Amino acid sequence: MKHKFVNRKKELNYLRKNAEKIKNARGVVILIEGPAGIGKTALLEEFKNHIGEDYMILEGKCTRDSKYIPYDLFSRALKDYGSLESIKDFVEIRKI
Repeated sequence: MKHKFVNRKKELNYLRKNAEKIKNARGVVILIEGPAGIGKTALLEEFKNHIGEDYMILEGKCTRDSKYIPYDLFSRALKDYGSLESIKDFVEIRKI
């Protein structure tokens, strides 16, 4: 589903600046949070369109019940990308 991207230039620029830090081998973790419907998904989609496929972005979405499960967001994000080994493989490929 395509989300409409509206009035998020400041946030998009922040993400782009952090992408530059990653190019210089500095890891970055960014949490995009907020109420439903404010454009979090659209912001992330726009950012991914900007940076292409040179980066690995782990996405996790919370559910109403996930606040009761420790580290559920991180578990979901990692599960979408397979095992920790597949993430390490991606990093090794990027180094070549």
